Amino acid sequence: MTNASKITLTLSMDMVLTNEILKKIKRNGFSRIPIIEDNDPNRVIGVLLAKSCLGVDVDSGKTILQLYRMREIEIKIPLYLPKECTLHRIV
Repeated sequence: MTNASKITLTLSMDMVLTNEILKKIKRNGFSRIPIIEDNDPNRVIGVLLAKSCLGVDVDSGKTILQLYRMREIEIKIPLYLPKECTLHRIV
């Protein structure tokens, strides 16, 4: 997992997926991009898998949420655990 201080790119569900955003994802170099809510980097609501953006029609003007609902991109929902939770308790 990447330290939060090293994350340079976040997206929101209401952003339109454009060619410029795809270029930023590529330059970013990470395979997973945090999807945040209310411009708050501490409110991660999903993780966009960068490879799922391959072949997406960026000229459609669709938002990330619309593309997700149409199953054109893949977003994983994060699992939040308390800090005191151990691996043995999870498994």
